[in-house]
Amino acid sequence: TVFVGVQLSRRWVEERADKRVALLFDWSECRDLAARQGLSEQDLGSQASEHQFQAAVIPASTLLDLYLQHRVLPIQRPTAIDPWDTQEARFTDIALAETVQKGLSRRGVSDLTIVRIGSNLVLQRQKGSFQLLKDVELGFDPLLIQNLEKFHLWPFLRINQDPWTSLGQGQEMLEDNTFPPNAGVLFNSDDPPGGLDELPFWGSYLRHRHAISALFEFHFSRASLQMARFYPSLSYRAHTIPAIELKDLNSTQELNRWRRAVDERSCRLLLVHTAMNDSWPSYLGRVDRIRTDLVAKGWTLALPKFRPFWVDHLTGEFVFTSFLAFFAAICIPWSTLRMGCNNLERMPQNSKGGCFELFFLMSALTVGCACAMAVLAENPQSRIEVIPFHGIKVAFFLGWAGCIAILYRWPELRHALAKSVRRWDIIIGLSVIALVGYALLRSGNASAGWKPPFEQGLRDRLEAFFGGRPRFKEFALGHPLLLLGLFLQNKFRSGRGGWDARPLIAIGMVGQVSMVNSFCHLHSPLKLIFLRTANGLVLGSLIGFAAIQAASLYVSKKKL
Repeated sequence: TVFVGVQLSRRWVEERADKRVALLFDWSECRDLAARQGLSEQDLGSQASEHQFQAAVIPASTLLDLYLQHRVLPIQRPTAIDPWDTQEARFTDIALAETVQKGLSRRGVSDLTIVRIGSNLVLQRQKGSFQLLKDVELGFDPLLIQNLEKFHLWPFLRINQDPWTSLGQGQEMLEDNTFPPNAGVLFNSDDPPGGLDELPFWGSYLRHRHAISALFEFHFSRASLQMARFYPSLSYRAHTIPAIELKDLNSTQELNRWRRAVDERSCRLLLVHTAMNDSWPSYLGRVDRIRTDLVAKGWTLALPKFRPFWVDHLTGEFVFTSFLAFFAAICIPWSTLRMGCNNLERMPQNSKGGCFELFFLMSALTVGCACAMAVLAENPQSRIEVIPFHGIKVAFFLGWAGCIAILYRWPELRHALAKSVRRWDIIIGLSVIALVGYALLRSGNASAGWKPPFEQGLRDRLEAFFGGRPRFKEFALGHPLLLLGLFLQNKFRSGRGGWDARPLIAIGMVGQVSMVNSFCHLHSPLKLIFLRTANGLVLGSLIGFAAIQAASLYVSKKKL
């Protein structure tokens, strides 16, 4: 108990201190959008800083990009159709010319020299033209990075692997293109430059630079996932809403999406894409609403820092405790129900207060054991969900199914199975199977695509009213039925009316299993889990009280 309390306290303090959230924008998207308003790149950086962006996602430059920005000019041959069918390219900046030369040299282009012709810097190729090289990624624009720093915007570098970067050249790329301190990286391909064998170097380099890596939930690349798996101290969960989805969301729905990503799934990097119908002012208006909402909820707009106190590499101890946590998630509802059945036998007859006391005692045992299970399963990789709690649905089903074996002994089950099947038995059985199947589909990290159209609006209203939305499986189904089942089973046991309510207790145990399930979501903050659990218990007990009153009145009238 002391160990669990200490570990939960440590995690609680850490989560309370983790209040940094960063707003990111895509430099290429916003540059094109701002250009329609006649704004320069300087204006873009200035306005992005004024609207409190923290970072910009920038891609690697190509010769074609630099040409469109009028920063490099191919010296065209008189007979060439393509302007890049040339051996010479004129630059305006020596740092940019050196960056292009190094980028092409790493990709096997060795016949390059920089010469000064008058007041111009010219990159010359001796044995070929630049025609097939104009779309090759050459590294990150040093001038752009300097301009971003001037406006207090940190660069998030979108890094791609390409077939020309071999083992060892990823290290060379980092040494040539020195990342500024506190920069971020976004791995956008299956492998980092140089391949997965280069990951240790990437991790040590980013740690030395105090840089962080973005892991976009639902849209992560294999390289970013592997970086998060091996170096969770450098990785933060990130969220974005694609432009194709933004067109179907109103401002309230969009804010709710961002809020849930931050509050429920611990996303600390938010990449705000431009919508299909956005202008530059409307885009900034969207960003202002997001920023205002986050600040009102107590979040600080700042780039998160890497976590030096997190252990990067998994050990055998973590693997062993994860298996223990899985078995604990299955057995906790069984222990709770066994304790409840034993206390039900000693409960005073026809005691409504005793039913509520027993219900809260069972719930306290469930929550306490679930806290111990969460401590067992917790590790840095599970906190950012690169290694999620495996078997949530299996634990949900086995935890609930085992409760039936506790409520009914084998002779009773064998006797029930030997009876003739009635139509009502088939209807009830299919209903229970459908109910359990739906609960399984909606449990764990499953998509909410099965929910009815009105449910999301109801979820948002419950979230706004309670601060932490209680789970429907708990307050609307499990807790009321468990309370009602305990009350009716007590009356049935005492011979004062009612009926065998063990089926209600069995279905009601879904609420207890669901509370354990909440603690399996290790990437969710403890405060939110406790708040949702408490709200579910309060609301469920109120509904259960109304159900007990109605059942008591019905039984009384039936006896008369």
